[in-house]
Formats: sequence, C-alpha cells, structure tokens
Amino acid sequence: MTIIKLIKQEPYFLILALLAATIPVSTFGMSVSQFFLLFYFLGSGKWNEKWNRLRNNKALPFMLLVYAVHLVGLLYTTYPEGFFGNYYTALDDLRIKLPLLILPVLIAAFPPLTFHQIKWIIYAFSLSLLISSFISTAVYLGLTPIQIDETRDISLFVSHIRVSLFVDIAFFLGLYLVLIKRNYLSKTEKWLIPVILAWFLFFLILLKAFTGIFVFAVIAGLGILLWSLRASSLRRRLLAISLLILLIFSSFGWFAHYVTQYRDFDGYQPEKLDPFTANGRPYSHDFSNLQVENQHWVGLYHNEEELRNEWNRRSKLPYDGPDLRGNNLRQTLQRYLTGLNLRKDSLGVVQLSEDDISMIEQGYANPIYKKRFSLLPRIYEIVWEVDLYLRGANPNGHSVAQRMEYGRLGWLILRENFWFGVGTGDVYLAYRALYDQNESPLRGSNQRRAHNQYLSFLIAFGLVGFSFISIGVLVPIFMFYKHINFMFYIPFAIALLSMINEDTLETQAGVTFVAFFYSLFVFGCKQKSV
Repeated sequence: MTIIKLIKQEPYFLILALLAATIPVSTFGMSVSQFFLLFYFLGSGKWNEKWNRLRNNKALPFMLLVYAVHLVGLLYTTYPEGFFGNYYTALDDLRIKLPLLILPVLIAAFPPLTFHQIKWIIYAFSLSLLISSFISTAVYLGLTPIQIDETRDISLFVSHIRVSLFVDIAFFLGLYLVLIKRNYLSKTEKWLIPVILAWFLFFLILLKAFTGIFVFAVIAGLGILLWSLRASSLRRRLLAISLLILLIFSSFGWFAHYVTQYRDFDGYQPEKLDPFTANGRPYSHDFSNLQVENQHWVGLYHNEEELRNEWNRRSKLPYDGPDLRGNNLRQTLQRYLTGLNLRKDSLGVVQLSEDDISMIEQGYANPIYKKRFSLLPRIYEIVWEVDLYLRGANPNGHSVAQRMEYGRLGWLILRENFWFGVGTGDVYLAYRALYDQNESPLRGSNQRRAHNQYLSFLIAFGLVGFSFISIGVLVPIFMFYKHINFMFYIPFAIALLSMINEDTLETQAGVTFVAFFYSLFVFGCKQKSV
C-alpha cells in the first residue's frame, strides 16, 4: 500500500507520522502535533467505539499511574515547607509530563494500526532525523555560517544526547525491517535502508555522545544474544555466541588497556627535576596540580615568562586572554604542551606546529583531539574527568565529573526522603538546598539535578512512588506481551538505558519520544504481525 493511499485512508495515521517526524527536530512541532491529535480525537466522532476501546483496555489504567503519581506528589513537598509547596516548578513538571497522560489515551482510543502504517511512521521519524543529521554534519565540516564551540553544538534542534538516542532507535528499527520484515519491503527499500543505516552509524560516531554510543553497544550485544537463542541451527547459535563473547572481551580489554595506560603516569622525584630552562631561567613545579595529559604531569616544568613571550610571538590570541572557547588560554596551552611531552617554556612553544597553534587557539587542550572522526578523544576525555574527580579535583566544567557529583548529592537527598520523596517539582529545590549549604564545589551555572531518571524519580516520589511508576510501565507489557511485536522493545530498551545517564523524562523531547513509541507499540498496534 502506497503512502498516498494510507494518508487518504486515515488522517489519524498522518497526524502520528507528523508527530514522529517532529520528535527529532522540533519541540514546538511535537506540541502542535499532539494538539492536532487531540482535536482530531474530539472532532472525528464515533464516541461509542472510542469509549468501548478505552473501557476494554485493561492495561491503560496502569500506564496512567505514572502521571497519577505526579499528581499525588502535589499534596506534599519538602522544599520549601508548606502545604502544596512550590506550585511553579510542580505545574511545569506536570506540563512537561502531559504526553504520558495524553498519548496513551488518544492512541488507545483509535483502531490498531497496520504494519504498513507503522512502517511509514518509522520512515517519517527516520527521514526527519536523516535531514537533521545532514545539517549537523554540514555545520561540523564548516560548510555553513554557523560557528560552533564543541561537537555537541552541531545538533541545532534538540540535545545532541537526545539525537544520539534517536539515531539508535532509527538504526535498530531499520535493521529489524531489513532482517526480519524483508519480505514486506520493496527492492528500493531493501538497498536504500542499509545505506541510510551506514550513514546513521557514521553520524553517531561523529556526535561523540557517549550515552548514545553506550546504548548502541548494549542493544547490539543484546540483539546478537537474542539472535543466537532464536537461531535454527546449533552452528549459527555457536557463531553468534562466539561473536558476542569476542565483542565483549575485546571491548572491555581494549578499554581496560586504555585506562591502564592512562593511569601509568610518569614517575618523578622532586629533587631530580631540572631547575632551569635551556635559557637559564628557573622552572616552577606545582606538585599540588593533579592534572595529567597523556601520562605526563601538567604541573611540572613551567616558566611563565618564556611561555608568554614565545606564545605572543606565534599567535594573535594573547597568552593572558581566553581561547576561542572562552577558556583560559594559558591553561589550554600548558595542557597541550604536556600532552606532547613538551616543557612549558619557550623551547616547548617553538616546537609546536602551525596546526598545534590553531588547535590551542580553538580551545583543544590535548593533541588527541586532532582525531576528529575517532571515538578516542571522547573516551580520553571521560577517563581524564573520572580520574581527576576520583583524585579530589574540582569537577566544574567537566560534564562526566559533574554528573558523578550530581549522583553523590542525589543519594544524600534520597537518604533523607527514602519512602515518599520530596514531592512533584521539588527535585531541583532539594538540590538547591544542598548547594546553598555549600555541600558541593560546583559553581552556580553548573548546579543542576541528578541526570539519572531513576534517581530523579526516587528523590521526587521515594521508593513507594517509584514502585507505582514501575508497575504502571511494566504491567501493560506483561498483559499484552503475546501481542506486542519485537519492534516495541527497541525504543523501550533504549529509553530504559538512557535513563541511567540522563533525566530522559524531564524534557519535552525525551518524554514525548518515550510516551509516543510506548503508546504506539503497546496500545496502537496490538497485532503480532506488525
């Protein structure tokens, strides 16, 4: 059935396709699409049919528990004290979470979708994401007038982490269509989808969003495992299991080697360090500086005067000013020189190439960042931040270290509000109270909340509320598991994994994508053939 026939047959399908297409690119478009769906629900009549579908859907009330817990959370707060607490943040939280209430009800009220309709909805989502990825790549390659400071800035429409999760969804849903539903695809689809999947894989690496890459690796591993269990022959099972074991051990082995190599710092004895530069000026050695770049200590072999004079001779950016990312240029320079195992003096700066000078001016603090199309720079950055944080360094300005600090503070809050939490909308206020008590070294601009959805729910609603939310999400799956197609588990597993490292349900893009795919596959197409 062609897309034109599908559109003429059912406007409801067109609205869902529009909603799917807006998820990767526009929070405004998501809202408008959901309003269209609501208006069509109200204006399309057939109330008896809709009511019967909703009444006979025994799983729907469980899903609505998720939003109900948020409503109950309005009745108590901890920060600030007082009946009903802080209305502004609570109502804003309820507004953001509205898709968890609206989409399950509206989608459950309409007739189940066919496989072809589901396929074209996936295509709408993927096509929108594909166009967005082309634009982001053009920005990354400097083919547009848009200037970026970091790779994450190439995602112009929604968070780069969210985009990486969308890439995971599009990739694995497309892979499922090619491998499992191949007989339902045209010749054009059979060769075009693999090409698009290859591009999505490249773009995921380009984004360097660790959350998306981690989720991709886990889903790929689980996919291989499931394939091995369902393989028809023992030979295929053994092949799949061997491949999975090889991937796991090689990945962990490579990562462990990289971490071990990073931790293998230069040893030094203070009394044996050279006291003077080649020009006879004295070095200063800061033994309290915990920073390491490529196994070398940043605090050793430093002469400020020579660094300043030689740098100002080679660059138009002043030594005592900021680099192009707004960071202190002198610190960027010192780290970069250390990464090359050069001393922080005039001779060290002289040995820098013009490419090195440009990298430093752009704010890159290590020569490893020259590898633009490699994951190594991102892995190095993560290892560097974690190591520095564990050794007691300040986490400010480092995303991974800051998340570790958010987690530490979150568990302090949860320990004091274990059973019922602090209430709807009060998670950030609870964090704010700890920040005001000087419980963290984080600066004001970096003082945020958990970045872990499970921890956020536990802080907000305690173990009791979290249990009800879990029941609301899982019971419909168990009730409909005989009818739910495998495609559902792809976005569902991606969402669950993302919540380890993200407040996935605290932004409109995150909550809409979770509510949409959950409702679409659980309530919108209860057909095993889909």
